[in-house]
Amino acid sequence: MNKERFPNVELFSPEVVKSIKVWSKIAYESDTPIYIKGGAIRDSLINLIHGANLKVKDLDLVVPAGLFRVVQVAQKYGFTIERRGKRKKLPMYHMSGDTGLDVDLSYLLSSPNDKNVSESEILKQDALLSDLDINTISYNLLTGEIHDLLGAMKSIASRQISLVSERSLFLNPATIFKCLKIAAKTGFDVSPTSLEMIRKNAGIVLRLEGWFLRRSIDEVLEFASAEELLAAFDRLGLLEIRPEIVDYLTP
Repeated sequence: MNKERFPNVELFSPEVVKSIKVWSKIAYESDTPIYIKGGAIRDSLINLIHGANLKVKDLDLVVPAGLFRVVQVAQKYGFTIERRGKRKKLPMYHMSGDTGLDVDLSYLLSSPNDKNVSESEILKQDALLSDLDINTISYNLLTGEIHDLLGAMKSIASRQISLVSERSLFLNPATIFKCLKIAAKTGFDVSPTSLEMIRKNAGIVLRLEGWFLRRSIDEVLEFASAEELLAAFDRLGLLEIRPEIVDYLTP
């Protein structure tokens, strides 16, 4: 790989670049556009823009079509492949190789049946189905292009996180905890509009089973103290709806 062919590779943290080199070859051999999405781009850009030192641990890859063809080519490159249930009812594969980063591979949420739909429209629809704005940037491994269709880079530059839409909460109530986790991990603020959206719809946490609620809280606790979390939950009105959270977070 050279920077002329992949002009944006310098935006990524070093541990991601090694994976880009391998997965760009897989994209070419499978003749399939493969996109990097989510935390790898988000954390790399936060490191670059704010001088942070966030460690990228895995890679989220998505394709509009040709998933099984990509899996077959990845096997030729020595990846160990395991089917991991589904992502929004779509098949997902977990892969391990010698690039240093484990990979989750699935379809775009907006994978179209109409082949005449443009790339930008496909990616925009996918972004609109995502959870948080700073998770919506994508990188095309075939072309090296960065796609930022919802202003995620601006949010990263201003150190702010926003829910993509109210719909994201109804699609997955655990988005509330993911939002708080990433805010604690990055030191970013959750936008006032998103905080109000969470307060307004706090009752959706009743849909989470107890074990899943506890697991979601534990993930936030990796980056925030129990006291900070209790205060945040109280401000958002979650303690009134799920009072068992207090017992879980209080020794």
